[in-house]
Amino acid sequence: MNKNYRVHPSEIMKSILLSLGKSQKWLSEEMSMNKTVISNILHGKRTITKKIAAAFEKATGYPAESLLKAQIDYDSYYSITDNVSVEKSYKVNAEYELPNSSYLLAI
Repeated sequence: MNKNYRVHPSEIMKSILLSLGKSQKWLSEEMSMNKTVISNILHGKRTITKKIAAAFEKATGYPAESLLKAQIDYDSYYSITDNVSVEKSYKVNAEYELPNSSYLLAI
């Protein structure tokens, strides 16, 4: 995997659907979820939860654990890079105070 990029698990889910020749409508029926919710999931607007991953595994056979690991990897990578950019921005603009800079201590 490229060190500068992480794939959102929704991209994995879309690839699986495509390879199975299935639609969002089919997935919403198989997962017993509203079509709008499925659309938001597949467009990366919702985090993949245990419930979503388990329902996706039941519908497609793709391991829930793999989706959850992808979500954790994605979240971890982007939360770290977001904090670093905030920290760099803070150093450059030292005259401005961050409202809550305590989260930067984790870096």
